[in-house]
Amino acid sequence: MKKNPERIDRAARLLAAPLALTFFCLACSLVGGGSPTSVYKSFLEAARKKDAATMKGYLSASSLDALRSAAKYGNSSEDKILTEVPPEQIDPVEISGEKIEADGRSASLEVKLKNDKTQTIYFVKEGSWKIALEKQKPVPTATATPAASPGGDSTVPGDSGPVTISASALIDEAKSGGSGLDTKYGGRMLTVTGAELWEIQYSMLHIGAKYGSYSSGYIICEGSFSEYQPYASKIADLRKAGKSPGATVKGTFSRVAVDGGYTQVHLSPCVLADLEKP
Repeated sequence: MKKNPERIDRAARLLAAPLALTFFCLACSLVGGGSPTSVYKSFLEAARKKDAATMKGYLSASSLDALRSAAKYGNSSEDKILTEVPPEQIDPVEISGEKIEADGRSASLEVKLKNDKTQTIYFVKEGSWKIALEKQKPVPTATATPAASPGGDSTVPGDSGPVTISASALIDEAKSGGSGLDTKYGGRMLTVTGAELWEIQYSMLHIGAKYGSYSSGYIICEGSFSEYQPYASKIADLRKAGKSPGATVKGTFSRVAVDGGYTQVHLSPCVLADLEKP
């Protein structure tokens, strides 16, 4: 029997549409097309395998732009920066609280880390759900109770104005005065100068005095530093080489703590006000 070419062509076209849709859906599911939670879990799995190409597929356009800038700034490669994710970020304790906004174009979820910090991860819809590191916000932390004003029981400090102080002076005060700093600086805004940036994490910076060491004490600046994460490896290398860049931070005094024998001054919330170019 002679086959009709026109009928065969029409049948092929009818089959092509559903097949294309099937392959499109399959591709979406493989590259970030699922829920925000599944996308984040897939991103973490790729991070564990140090699969930079797959990790990039889960990041928003803005996050990728930041990654390219970081590679250029740090004289490094995008893949190297991306795969150097801190261990505590790769293996969270719990992922929960997925929330998709009414517009259907943004979402978030909560991630509990092994250091007991809770982090909010944000997503944007760019065809499929993408991780938006640039939208990350500070993790709320408790601040110290302000000291009572002289002659009364008010919770407002007698002197509640902002303070400018060097990193070395603040650390020295913390080591000698300990909890006494709660009375002196509780709830006050501190501008810390003469400091060095030692380490970048998603929700905190480690800040030290110039030419100082962890054993001599340091400052923990708590906030949202996801946009600086691509520079983390560069800062770590500079620290090892004794060339940490100078920095100025601004934050609300929270507390003094001692961890492993090391004195810590916590500022929360805190921002990086100035950073010297290495």
